[in-house]
Amino acid sequence: MKQRLDGLDFIRAAACLGILFFHMHISYTGFFAVAVFFALSGFLMTYNALDRPEESAPCLKTSVSFALKRTKKLYGLYLITLIFPLLEQIYGVASGLGKLDGQLVLRIVSNVLLLQSLVPDVNTAFFMNGVAWYMSTSLFLYMAFPYIIRRIRRRSGRREAWRVIIITFFAQAAGIYLLTSLAKRFVPADYYSGADVAQWLAYVSPFSRIADFIIACNFAYLFKNRSQTTRSAAAATAAECGALILAFVTERLFDLNMLPATTIYCTAFIPAASLLIWEFARGEGYISRAMNNAAVRFISALSPYVFLIHPIVIMVLTIIITRLPLSAGVQRLIFLFAVPLFTFSLSVLYRKFERRKRSLTNSALRS
Repeated sequence: MKQRLDGLDFIRAAACLGILFFHMHISYTGFFAVAVFFALSGFLMTYNALDRPEESAPCLKTSVSFALKRTKKLYGLYLITLIFPLLEQIYGVASGLGKLDGQLVLRIVSNVLLLQSLVPDVNTAFFMNGVAWYMSTSLFLYMAFPYIIRRIRRRSGRREAWRVIIITFFAQAAGIYLLTSLAKRFVPADYYSGADVAQWLAYVSPFSRIADFIIACNFAYLFKNRSQTTRSAAAATAAECGALILAFVTERLFDLNMLPATTIYCTAFIPAASLLIWEFARGEGYISRAMNNAAVRFISALSPYVFLIHPIVIMVLTIIITRLPLSAGVQRLIFLFAVPLFTFSLSVLYRKFERRKRSLTNSALRS
């Protein structure tokens, strides 16, 4: 029977709050939290897949079908979150504040179709719902997953997995450095700025994020085939503390601009993210046990909805609160209270709606 990795609820909940607080301008944890989510995705998909019988050799059709099936779970909510930003764009064009040109059309269409991560410009990726580029990038990683898991099943052992991890890590760092340098130097200013293309390459592009994903998939293989010797709770707690300290130090170095510029968006965070997932997946220490509680599980379960809803809540509340006849300090306090309140309330409501819809669909299929 497959073991549920309860400790990862804490990692997912913490990453979710990290992104929320980042967009509320409370912390700088957003970039690290995104790296954690990519690593969690690859790790859990592989962990679960290795417990299932191997399927037939993948092809483009089955890979696309697999990716669309995983993505459609949140696509309806995603489309709902686009309503307000789309109305805002229509108002801007109608009032003369903006213009309807090819670039605007490209940005709207690519975002609706979840293709924004393929456009070499971060402004397109962050357009409308600024976090949805993650869904777009993940869509293409899901397409690659059937091929990745097929190769992992044929691993000759742990040494080969470690070799893939190390080579992929350094290949990503070198590739991003080379491509971002070329982008800043040669991309013409009348297309997109070189800096925007460089950030797209280092942060958004599926062609760079595939490395995060592959590394996490191989760590899941190593986790499945690890030594089954049980550590003492004290030793496990020390290891969990070490993982948290590494995450804190990495984040602090990022805050102080002490990490190589071309690695700060993904490569630099991979070691800490991987170690956190590994240690809390084991769940043997006092920290992971203490974090296995109802509040953490609640936030973890809501994290997909919170992730998609919070940018729109922030957008709407910013417009409303800044128009209130109050001091900037009071407006800030209202903002800090209202954003989490409305985000989690709407997330709970949507989850109830989704469960009700699923129940009605299942009833209709049985009748």
